[in-house]
Amino acid sequence: MRIFLIATLLIALQTLLIGAHAQTYPAKSVRIIASVLPGDTCDILVRMLGYKMGERLGQQFVIDNRAGASGQLGHAMVAQAAADGYTLGCGNGGSLSIVPHVFKNVPYNALKDFTSVALMATNFMALAVGNTHPAKNAGELIQMAKQNPGKVSFGSNGEGAFLHFATEWPAGIPPNIVALLNSEANRAINLPDIREKIVSFALDGVTESPQHFASYMRAEHARYGRIAKEIGLKAQ
Repeated sequence: MRIFLIATLLIALQTLLIGAHAQTYPAKSVRIIASVLPGDTCDILVRMLGYKMGERLGQQFVIDNRAGASGQLGHAMVAQAAADGYTLGCGNGGSLSIVPHVFKNVPYNALKDFTSVALMATNFMALAVGNTHPAKNAGELIQMAKQNPGKVSFGSNGEGAFLHFATEWPAGIPPNIVALLNSEANRAINLPDIREKIVSFALDGVTESPQHFASYMRAEHARYGRIAKEIGLKAQ
């Protein structure tokens, strides 16, 4: 029973220099701050793509894992990094669409501090119960919970995370650099070996435009803001 979409996303720091700098980009190695632990699906995916992109662009894409606070630590580092175009970020969609609604004092503005570059992959999460559980579908489980308030419990990976809600880009980047990064990420995703690995992770590779990604993230941010309000979830 598939009920939620996770976005793995690539984001880049807010301002880049235009002119000769942009034309020679990248002139040195690029740092990608991954707001997840090593071995996380997002981490594995961005390492694969970074390697392929580095081969094409002639510079290394170095992954720097900075997990913590539901992705806030890594994303804050991206937002605060030098605006020279050599700091990118990668994380799960909830860090930008859900975290701002459930945590106070989030150290970045999800809609203003980043520029959308590439939505790399999506997948679904499942709501599951044990084999002996009397509920056989979501409708029955919801009905059971309504009839037994306070008696049905569930496990998730934390308040404000994807499971909790299912049951959890920097502005001003020169268009030519955004287009380059998007094109190279999309090309890598379409390579047979990368595509095969993505499928093995039960993911769907995405090769859309930066505009599509930006629109998607704005919609997700608004949607989960409404959900948080409807269920009475207060920022903590």
